[in-house]
Amino acid sequence: MAEHKFIELNVPDNSSKLWWWKEKVSCLDLKPLVSVLSSVTCQQVVDICSKESYDQLPVIGEGGKISGVVTVGRIMARIVGGHVTTDSCITEIMYKSFTKVTQDTTLGELSRLLDSDHFVIVVLKQLVYTGEKATEQEVASGIATRIDLLKFISTSKK
Repeated sequence: MAEHKFIELNVPDNSSKLWWWKEKVSCLDLKPLVSVLSSVTCQQVVDICSKESYDQLPVIGEGGKISGVVTVGRIMARIVGGHVTTDSCITEIMYKSFTKVTQDTTLGELSRLLDSDHFVIVVLKQLVYTGEKATEQEVASGIATRIDLLKFISTSKK
């Protein structure tokens, strides 16, 4: 709801004293994005996450749109619980609801979002032309986590 500005995030009283509060998500040193197509299996995602050292990956569907997010924790829980196998398609267990932010989102807002979410997807807007008609499309450019924010705050002291 906060992502769409339907509700205000709680702002701490001391936010004006926090040097990083008004900095932008673009200041974070995010790792290059790794994503998977919706056709991959749970085992393929486990292998990719292990190789690339990621805990969560955006799932890209038709037309290059973000259709969901898959996490190592979700895969483990669903396999251990007997709900899916390693050969199951990742779309069976991906999260379809997730929070998106832009490069211009403040770190203060990001910190509030990360109070309830383990990660957010950083998106860029792009225009896609099909002939003379242009449509705006969101493209995932990164994943921001609590550790990304803490790393920035602790190593970029002003």
